[in-house]
Amino acid sequence: MFVAGLDLATRTYFSAATAIIAIPTAIKISNWLSSIWAGVLYVSVALLFIVGFLACFTFGGFSGLILSNCTVDRCLHDTFFVVGHFHYVLSLGAVYTVIASLYHVLPQLLSLHANDHLGRAHFAVFFMSSNCLFLGMHTMGLLGMPRRVNDYSATLHRHHSLSATSSVGLLVSLAIMFGALLLVVPSRLWTY
Repeated sequence: MFVAGLDLATRTYFSAATAIIAIPTAIKISNWLSSIWAGVLYVSVALLFIVGFLACFTFGGFSGLILSNCTVDRCLHDTFFVVGHFHYVLSLGAVYTVIASLYHVLPQLLSLHANDHLGRAHFAVFFMSSNCLFLGMHTMGLLGMPRRVNDYSATLHRHHSLSATSSVGLLVSLAIMFGALLLVVPSRLWTY
């Protein structure tokens, strides 16, 4: 795939598979939102990351619906748009849920409560950085930036700078997360 393009039948298959995936994904998202809506919630850091996951996963799903149109997919298939879509759905989906589980499970396992203010700061920096990074990839893909190249047009310099700065923001959020999880306080009574 790195040296040859895809033929029409393969591109049609990927477009059809993307459209078929949309139906169970929409059902999953509506189930998750219904669970949150119907529950009595304590707005913890873990819940913030779950809501962030839902927002990113939903946006990635909408970009997948764009790719399910075979005509549009022909224009966007070998661009950064697909990279942004893939990372929104899979990478952010996995990372958000792992971080939420760390904030939720570690206090129960260790009888310690993570620093709430640093946890909320971690969420804010992580959410803004990850969205700037991968939304920039969507924008570059719409502007025609191909993937699998090591150089880019000078007109896309601003978008690449935003993506690079956002990736540094993700590293900063990782440092904040370690601070939030290591600067622990004794656990309070949980009100679940």
